[in-house]
Amino acid sequence: MERLIGPLAGALARQREALNARFALACGPGGAIDPESFLEHLAKVVDPIVRRIADVMAERVDSVTAALFDVSLELFAAKQLGPEAKQSSISQAWEQLLGGLPTLLAREPRRLAASISNALANLAATPGARTEWWIERLLAIGPECATVETLLECGKVLAWQSGMVRWRAGALNTAERLPPHLSARALGLEPQTSADELARAIGRLRHDPWLTTAQALQPLDGPRELRLVGRVGEFRGFGGVFLRPPNVGCRGRSLFALDGEGTWELLADAYGSGFLRTSQSVTTKPDQTVHISADGRVQWGSDTATISELCGPRSYCVAGDSLAVTLISSHHLYLLARVPTDGA
Repeated sequence: MERLIGPLAGALARQREALNARFALACGPGGAIDPESFLEHLAKVVDPIVRRIADVMAERVDSVTAALFDVSLELFAAKQLGPEAKQSSISQAWEQLLGGLPTLLAREPRRLAASISNALANLAATPGARTEWWIERLLAIGPECATVETLLECGKVLAWQSGMVRWRAGALNTAERLPPHLSARALGLEPQTSADELARAIGRLRHDPWLTTAQALQPLDGPRELRLVGRVGEFRGFGGVFLRPPNVGCRGRSLFALDGEGTWELLADAYGSGFLRTSQSVTTKPDQTVHISADGRVQWGSDTATISELCGPRSYCVAGDSLAVTLISSHHLYLLARVPTDGA
């Protein structure tokens, strides 16, 4: 602790006995947390944050220090901070978000630090999730949030758009509850977007998973085209879920993949995809509105497209606005949808 000077050093000194006891308890008899690594974290990550607190709300320095000390111990023990951490996004979020939003941190330090860390751990565990984008967007919105609760609600909406597709329904529910200007910001729309426009956009997003938030705000009476919008899934030996090339089935507006060993519900939209293992019974009968030829020519109702990636189809199924196709020689699922012709 002797290396530190300034507000953090003072706070640690004033609470030395209590904090040392917490450190000893967290380490246990096996010494699970390296003291030098923890001290380095305090000096490099926590110290700049506490200095910001001292600038805006000096009377909260001790309480913020104690909260960040405790959460740091928990994250070191879980190997989410420190030299054994598998990824650096939590440390990055502490430096940028906690240091960049000192007023909110001063009000509820433990809740904000723990919630941000938990969100980043979930994002980091989601293949393809955009953790840096989430941090940047939340930091931009943060100064407009009057409470930690509001900030975290905005974080839910952003997490869905960063790739957490399983949070889609909850994110849209949250967007409806937020004040219109914050809801618009969280959805990537102009802050002056009206409440009526927001309600209409959110309704469209609920109905069509392949719309982006920007497209949902635009008139949707223009032409659409059948397009390949995603390729998901992988062989289990390469980090995926399937032991063998899967078949695809449906139940209502939900898609499922079956590989003979298990069944997974497929969650996918314009922002990401994911699989949830399930025991639900699933229909695998081909949809009569669809025909896919051996050379990849797709006919779905009155829409047609030739997609070379779909040569040699194994199974296909329509659920809502999505058409899923599997191939004889692949562990992937290919997703098609009718999207606006000017959509990316």
